[in-house]
Parts: sequence; C-alpha cells; structure tokens
Amino acid sequence: MTLSDYQLLIHKFYSFITPCEALIDSLLCKSVIKHRKKKPWLEQDLLALRISSDNVTKFSICSDLPVLSEYEQVLGYLYVMEGATLGGQVIFKMLKTQLQITPAKGGRYFHGYGDNTEIMWNDFCLILSSIHNIDQQNKIVLSASDTFKRLHGWMEVEH
Repeated sequence: MTLSDYQLLIHKFYSFITPCEALIDSLLCKSVIKHRKKKPWLEQDLLALRISSDNVTKFSICSDLPVLSEYEQVLGYLYVMEGATLGGQVIFKMLKTQLQITPAKGGRYFHGYGDNTEIMWNDFCLILSSIHNIDQQNKIVLSASDTFKRLHGWMEVEH
C-alpha cells in the first residue's frame, strides 16, 4: 500500500462513517454510540495526512447509507464498525511497518481504542447479548449485513 492509497482509504471511511454518525446523532438512542464515534479519529488522520478540510469537502460523501432509524439498526451498524476497530489492530501493525504510520501520524482510526480495543469490543458484545427478543436480534443481524454490504460497495466505487 502506498501513502496515496492509504489517504484514499481514510477518506472513504470518513465519507461513509460521517453521514452514518450524523443519522445516529439524530436518534433518541444516540447515547449507544457516544464513546464509539469514529469520525473524530478520521478527522485527526485526515489532518495528519495533510488532507485539508477544503480537499475533504471536494470528495463525495456516501449517500447509499444503511437504514439507521431504530436502536437495533444502530447496533447492527456498530457491530460492523466495532468489528472493524478490532480488526484494525492488525492493519495498524502493517501500516506502522510499511508507512511508518502512528496514531499521531495518520493512524488514529486503525489504532482504534489502543490497549482498550478488546475491552471495548467485549463491552459491546455485552450490549448485544442483553438483547433476547428474536425479532430484535434479527433486526440487528439484518442491519449488520446491510451496513457491511453498503460499506463494501462504497469502498469499491472510484472516487
């Protein structure tokens, strides 16, 4: 991966996550994402990678978003994002070696919660395991699948 590839990757995550988090912020259940927001990390990375806010506004923002109007849908979305944060630990090590990326130098998003990443994942799993209603569980699974599908589609689009 080149630095240019990495900059585009960070932008793609930013342009998908930002509108999703904005949708969630408009919901009554927004507290579930309060300490799990990724937009600030991505903004730090964009600045560290010298992608100015002027350049960010020139890029497109994803409009093919998952439906995020109910608590269960937010949990499905978070399942994908928190899982990506857990997997980001492996990616961060690769970026550190290949591109000398650090949390302060463009790697905040993939660094995730740092040493607390596994703890945050386990805490999120506790939230999921507290849902016992099968209909609610199905909504979570459908939302996770939809989120992953839309994120994957967005990452494949040329920007």
